[in-house]
Amino acid sequence: MKRIDLVHNSMKTLDKGDGVTTIELSRFLGLQRSNISRDLNILVEKGFLYKNNSRPVKYFLNNTNNIDFTAKSSMDNLSYLYPSLIPSIKLAKTAILYPPNGMNCLIIGDTGVGKSMLAKLMHEYANSLDISKNMPFLHFNCSDFSNNPQLLSAHLFGVKKGTFTGANEDRPGLIQQADGGILFLDEIHNLPSEGQEMLFVFMDTGYFKRFGEVTTKIKSSARIICATNRDISSSLLDTFIRRIPIKIYLPRLEERLLEERLTLVEYFIKNESIKLGKPVSVSYNAMLCLLSYPCPYNVGQLKNDITLAIANAYSEYFINNKIHIKINSPDLPKELRKMLNTPLLEERALLDSLDSVDSYFTYDENSQITSHSFLKQKQLILNSFKKLMMDISRVTINKETDSSSIINLFGDYLSIIKNNISSYQYSLNSSAYEEVLSNISSLDNKLKTFLNDDILKTFFHIHLDMIYDRINLINFDFFPTLNKVKCIFPEYYTISLGLKSIIEKTHNINLLNTEILFLILFTIYLHKNQISMA
Repeated sequence: MKRIDLVHNSMKTLDKGDGVTTIELSRFLGLQRSNISRDLNILVEKGFLYKNNSRPVKYFLNNTNNIDFTAKSSMDNLSYLYPSLIPSIKLAKTAILYPPNGMNCLIIGDTGVGKSMLAKLMHEYANSLDISKNMPFLHFNCSDFSNNPQLLSAHLFGVKKGTFTGANEDRPGLIQQADGGILFLDEIHNLPSEGQEMLFVFMDTGYFKRFGEVTTKIKSSARIICATNRDISSSLLDTFIRRIPIKIYLPRLEERLLEERLTLVEYFIKNESIKLGKPVSVSYNAMLCLLSYPCPYNVGQLKNDITLAIANAYSEYFINNKIHIKINSPDLPKELRKMLNTPLLEERALLDSLDSVDSYFTYDENSQITSHSFLKQKQLILNSFKKLMMDISRVTINKETDSSSIINLFGDYLSIIKNNISSYQYSLNSSAYEEVLSNISSLDNKLKTFLNDDILKTFFHIHLDMIYDRINLINFDFFPTLNKVKCIFPEYYTISLGLKSIIEKTHNINLLNTEILFLILFTIYLHKNQISMA
């Protein structure tokens, strides 16, 4: 049996719908990773396998029913649900991805904004990039030893035998234990100045000395994530701050969108209902209270207050043999009800957009928690783009595919964007799009004419505005579909390559196969469709 056939058969054994990495297949077969990678990519080119476009690269059998195309990392889901965190998530990914071992970073934010949660998600994201490694994650709160600088330093750096009474042997510290992983230092402002100095020497060199050690240095590749709720300019040494290239700010709850707060409320209520194994219903006025009352301790306080409210409602349900677990505004603490004396127009408008039964919102394990922000509109467009790609892949199985089926499918996608044109909020500077249009005019006269149509021009503008949103949209390689389409419509493939070059140069980005496939479809639609867009 040829090696490539052995690889293909092994994929049938290993892939259970979640995909297989080159490392996993190499270990299973006992063959060199480079040879395995070569064979896998040949199988992808021939259409026998598919691969994703993210890290880690995974290969899938040609069975789309077993693949979850909506799978995202927890940090991507966080960006979708809470758009105010997008800049923070972007920096967090940068800290993890930068080679070879990521970058040290400092998370800044008030009590309760989610600093510890973000650090854990960064560790989860780092682990997902290479599942062959099991990166350690150590969480240390510097405030636990703020009154004993020597003991704090001993915990971090370890202790040399004989340094003090009871140190009968060399003891490894957290930096050594976190080698190859992440050390999360919470409340870093409690680290004394000498400890900060020892830490930034480690961040500079990758080496440290145990507490009490004079000469021997120890190497560790641990990356440091620090967190503080203080003003860093007054609580940390300037020399320490300069050693941390990435500073991630997490906004307070009051700085975030009202829609995000609703998502948080729904998420916490659903989680409590799952714990109880019972649906939880919340009245309209009680939801108004939860959306509007001041939370000085941010998300953490919101979570605790909701948990307490549900606990009280459960006690009432259990003791008095109630039919349902219900929360009404009189059941909430007085400080939560104060805002009902104000108009709360924005909060009411948001709640009026939700489905309710008899003015109650009910949550259980089957409740879908989604984004109520403007990103919901973008998600609709992204899902439509994903559907277009999947439908095109389906219809082009037949090499005799004509342009009419492509025009119909593309028209459906265009209609979705047309319906959202009036309320669309652009993310990128319009000058980039104007530059693309200017260069297109010298590429193809027909394209230039078509894009004089206001609707088509706006449609293409929105599509390009979301170019970065689509990067991790589809964990599926459309190279086989791209090959089929370019074979059926070679003249439009040539035009699309010109478009590809213009877009890549303008946006400084390498377009994925799905983007190139779209450009072919767009070109076909413009040239073949005779229906007026007015």
